[in-house]
Order: sequence, then C-alpha cells, then structure tokens
Amino acid sequence: MKQSISILLVSCVMLLIASCSKSSMTGDNSPTYLQMINTYYGQSFNLEVGGKNLLSNIAFDSISPFAGGAPGFYSLNVINYASGDTVITGNINLQSGLHYSMFLVPDSTQGSNSVLYSLTSSTWVRPLYDSIRIQFLNYAYNLPPISFCLVPQTGNTMTDTIGIRSYQSAIYQSRTYMDINSTPALAQFQTIPINRYQIIFYANIGASYSPKTIVDTTVSLLDKQKLYTIYMEGNYADSAGDNPMKVRFIEQ
Repeated sequence: MKQSISILLVSCVMLLIASCSKSSMTGDNSPTYLQMINTYYGQSFNLEVGGKNLLSNIAFDSISPFAGGAPGFYSLNVINYASGDTVITGNINLQSGLHYSMFLVPDSTQGSNSVLYSLTSSTWVRPLYDSIRIQFLNYAYNLPPISFCLVPQTGNTMTDTIGIRSYQSAIYQSRTYMDINSTPALAQFQTIPINRYQIIFYANIGASYSPKTIVDTTVSLLDKQKLYTIYMEGNYADSAGDNPMKVRFIEQ
C-alpha cells in the first residue's frame, strides 16, 4: 500500500524569547531554539512560552520556523487557536545550543479528541563529507509496530531485493506510536551516505508475524551535510478518510 509523502524545508528565524519571564537562567549565552509541528487534523494552535505568545495559528500539517532566544526554564501553554482553550500546560527547560521540536499529536487512546505533545532536541551536529543524518519519529496511531528500511540505488537499480533481506537489515525496528516519549534515545539521528533510496516500512501482521509492506516509496537524499526528520502521522485505520496515514520529511 502506497502512502502520500511530502518534503518540507524548514527555515530558522530569530524571535524574542529572552523577554519572557522565567524561573531560572543558564550561564551560557548561546541561544536556544524552539519550533512547533502540528500533526493534529483540522486544528490550529498557539504556543505561549514564559507567559508570552511565541507562535500563532500553527495549522494542521504546518511546521513553524524556529524561534530563538535565551535558554532557561519557562512556563509553557498550547492553546487552541479557534476556541482559546488551553489544551496543554506545563514547563519546559530550554538548554543552550539545542534545537527543540514540539510535535502536537492526537491522543489515540481518546479517539484523537485530545492533544498530546512529543518533544525532541538536537545539537544539530552535521555529518562530514558526503553524508546526511536522519531521525525517524512515529506519530501515526492505529499502526502496528513497524521497521524502517532504506535501500540505496546504484545507477538505475536498487542494490537490494525488496523483501525479507531488507526487512532484516532495517535501521529502525519495531517502532511504535510516540515511542520516543518513553525512550528518548530512539529520536537520535543516524548518519547515512547521500543517495537515492527506496524507503520501505514493514509491519509484523498476522499469526505468522510475516512482514507486510506499509509504505514503499523512493526519495532522493542528495544534499550532503543535511539533517532530515522523517515522521509518520495520521490514522493508519483511516486510509480512505480525511486523515490517512502519511510520511513527511523535514529538511534542515
């Protein structure tokens, strides 16, 4: 089953966090960066940090630019843009030199009627030479555990057969919905050579637990020293509905 796929380029802009009130401040003057990615179908959200509105009207399938400012410990609120209701409240410790991405995700246990968030952070260390770095995040609900494979292309042909051999050499295995919230190490970037790849997602389905192809698509990852976030969103059980599962890319 083929799913839609899209590639986005994320810019980095400086917005003012430094003026927001906070309870503590680190001694390092290097800035911190924060963006919001909305995977919640049909809703838009605002982000308040330190009591100040930082990002406004981030719609479904939108990726905000990075807001940069002073590191520190801040209050945090996510607000439904249409209703004005606060849907997430808490605190966030933004450390110097890190890029944070806050993904807004439907709560699968509540029939997708409430909002969860997942936070990743990275120093944005870029690989040397003819390489890129990738991370994979799974925010598609109703999806069984999946394995993620990259099959490189040499000339006009793929260098591996599409089947069990690729499945067994998956670079990410048995990934589940929002698994990085319980195991943050799963969000780490991995370095791979630049190339044109066939991307395959397998799932173990049925009594025999034989791998089934969930997504099979081809993408060119040719810009050396780039960072790519590959993530799944939507409802795997809703392939013919308004919010089907799909794979998205963020290039940084």
